[in-house]
Amino acid sequence: MNSDYEQTTDGQAWLRALKTNQLRYPSEFVVRWLSRVRRELPKECNALDMGFGAGQHLKLFMEFGLRAWGTELLNDAINMGEQVLHGQPLAGKLIKGDLDHPDLPAQGFGAFLSWGSLFLKPVDGIRESLQRIATLLQPHGRALFNLRTHDNWFYGLGVENPPKHWVLDKRAGPYSGGRYTFFLNEDEVRDLISGTGLEIENIERTDWWQNQLSERHSWWVVQAVRQ
Repeated sequence: MNSDYEQTTDGQAWLRALKTNQLRYPSEFVVRWLSRVRRELPKECNALDMGFGAGQHLKLFMEFGLRAWGTELLNDAINMGEQVLHGQPLAGKLIKGDLDHPDLPAQGFGAFLSWGSLFLKPVDGIRESLQRIATLLQPHGRALFNLRTHDNWFYGLGVENPPKHWVLDKRAGPYSGGRYTFFLNEDEVRDLISGTGLEIENIERTDWWQNQLSERHSWWVVQAVRQ
């Protein structure tokens, strides 16, 4: 994506979300995943967070003894990440750009995370990213990412283009202007990952409701390993 991402409709949507919801705590799923895979990774190891947002998982990487790298498309997020990494012995590099950035070394990472960002791309873009992830990971490197299901409250509130990928309209409230891909079932997720160079270790699903149980959020949570 180009450097003008912040001026696009979905870039503005994510900038609003970043300013409104500056999360300082990590996801329970990410904590559990790192607790399991850390002992299987080299002692000195790079970890990459795609779309790191406010940087809560960069901090978590370092707490697990991993050198924290991250990619983002928003200048505000880069600034937040720099504050998180400032002066830290396990600070890696923060990159404004996508996974094809030349500063990301092939086979340079033991762990990869995309929590809340991979599904912003259309299906073909997600598959290309998964292929790129496989090239960035070391042999037997681990990956964790989540994908939206059809059971999200704002699914279908907009225009579908291309298939499975929705440009959300005003009915989606704080998500309006965003672009989301939704996957119907586990088979679609498995088909997506097949042939990318990654092998699924585990798939879970998590659902939660907010605003007096009026709004449902739902994700597939995928743990994978480089083949």
